[in-house]
Amino acid sequence: MSYIPPQTITGLVLTGKVKKADTTRTNTATVADDPDLVVALKANTRYLVTADLIFTSSLVAGFKMGWGLPANATIQYVNVGQNDGLVKNLLDLIGLTLTTTNPNYMFLRGIVKTGATAGNVSIKWAQNVASSASGAVLKAESSLTVIELV
Repeated sequence: MSYIPPQTITGLVLTGKVKKADTTRTNTATVADDPDLVVALKANTRYLVTADLIFTSSLVAGFKMGWGLPANATIQYVNVGQNDGLVKNLLDLIGLTLTTTNPNYMFLRGIVKTGATAGNVSIKWAQNVASSASGAVLKAESSLTVIELV
């Protein structure tokens, strides 16, 4: 995992994480935090978040993702990729039935508003349908970027 320290750019704080290696999940449709794509957030703050996800899976298992947020935080986001252009909120998970086992790409962008509790924003993911035949893989070079809005 590579850490990019926060940088102040004309009043903005930018933090980014990039996966250096693939992560595989097999026989589970329960989303869990990715071990690499996690960024700390302050309380009572607004953030612009973007994620670029590269993933593979079998046609049967598919891929499912969502966001992990601190208590009392909210998110409004849109995804571009399969099922693109759908405005989502925190409670929505994106479940994809794939049409190819080749690498797939999804771009997500949204606004997070934290409440009184600081915590982490993370990408949570799993297979869309649990399958032991082959795992879903979130590929190296997938990324999560967080910009504090001031």
